[in-house]
Amino acid sequence: MSCRSIGILLLIALCAECAHAQTARAPELLAQARALAADAEHGKILYLKHCTGCHGHQAWGDGPKQIPALAGQREFYVLRQLARFAARERDSSLMQESIHPADVNRPQAFRDLAAYLSRASRSPRSDHGDGRALGMGERTYRRGCIACHEQSAEGSDGAPIPAIGGQHYYYVLHRLQSFPTLHEGRVEKDVLRLVAALSPDEQQGLADYTSRLTALTAAGAAH
Repeated sequence: MSCRSIGILLLIALCAECAHAQTARAPELLAQARALAADAEHGKILYLKHCTGCHGHQAWGDGPKQIPALAGQREFYVLRQLARFAARERDSSLMQESIHPADVNRPQAFRDLAAYLSRASRSPRSDHGDGRALGMGERTYRRGCIACHEQSAEGSDGAPIPAIGGQHYYYVLHRLQSFPTLHEGRVEKDVLRLVAALSPDEQQGLADYTSRLTALTAAGAAH
């Protein structure tokens, strides 16, 4: 075997080892963070210092910019996503920049941020679609989503399942469009097939329907 071939094999092995280390690091960070006592007030300080530039002062996001609302999101889900960003399982240059500072990139900070965001005051409303495919969206939701995301799309802390009820239309639509690529190997194959098979009209209807549910919006808010 040539030196060049050996070098290529060593590079492949090294890349595989790095990928395994990243995959193993996220669950480790998550377990460490969950074992700590949460300080939501410290989480608020960290949020206002590092996160408002994108997600807004009140963590209500921005629909047209495809920035999700975080206020009222499931604590376990937020915590897991922070661990995944820190381990570079999720790729976002903006999130990497925000999570890199020493006061953020540690399990205690993840715990505190997740606690604050899960308890933060929810948005008065989310952005919606044009309303023309709501019936189709409801049927799609009940057929393929309700078993995991629950009746009002409130998600679950029993497993890290996000609340998507009241999430911004454009953000949900973007996630649906990229779902098979982003979630391959992370969710059941039946779910991947279901989302991949959605037509553009079904995607728009589903995003519009979930945006009008109330899990992430303030009680009594107008929709």
